[in-house]
Amino acid sequence: MTTVTMTILVCFQATVTVQDVNDTPPQFSKSFYEVNVDENVHNGFVITTLPVYDNDEVGGLSLTIENPTDTNLKIKADSK
Repeated sequence: MTTVTMTILVCFQATVTVQDVNDTPPQFSKSFYEVNVDENVHNGFVITTLPVYDNDEVGGLSLTIENPTDTNLKIKADSK
């Protein structure tokens, strides 16, 4: 008997636009990020944290993207 394992891959693209509120716009180290997430992660699971550099913030910033508890991704910006 042969066992066949199938993997279903679902892809989506999310665009995050950060609006600058002062004189220096924030910058990401890359223009594109790719993240793999298992389908059975729990609500609130941190999908990724992206470092953001902004001259106006001492110590920098980070964006955290979490698995939604409803139908929307949750994105938090935190000063370091």
